[in-house]
Amino acid sequence: MHQIAIIVITPLILAALWSFLNRTRLGLALRAVAQNEDASQLVGLNVTALYGLAFAIAASLAGLAGIFMGGYRFMNPSMGADPLLKALIVVVFGGISSISGPIFAAYLIGFFEAASNYYFGLYWTPALLFLVLIATLMVRPEGIFASRSRGLA
Repeated sequence: MHQIAIIVITPLILAALWSFLNRTRLGLALRAVAQNEDASQLVGLNVTALYGLAFAIAASLAGLAGIFMGGYRFMNPSMGADPLLKALIVVVFGGISSISGPIFAAYLIGFFEAASNYYFGLYWTPALLFLVLIATLMVRPEGIFASRSRGLA
């Protein structure tokens, strides 16, 4: 039941975060600071307070993740190492330029991990995940779902 609750609650949290970042003035200010700190300061945004808010949101999301994981895993100081490694793979695969890219990437990596556990076994799955990570970095370093940025080069 705990894992079903996680499956139900997590998309609601993601939708609330997306709505906050895209629909509120405070969320838009956070996104502006993330894009260009100097320009945000020039238009009068309190960058220090917005960094504090971003840290508070990140800490609360990490706390929720710890609560979710603590319900079905043995709690120890290194209990977050494996999910943190998978989160790195998901963020590299999906790209950090949007919120929806890592979300789609998380589902794809989850399906890939489940299929590789079934077909190749538990011991080969981390190696295959790193192979996907390396292939993604070689083919498209900004992420599969990231939009291509227009640069000078």
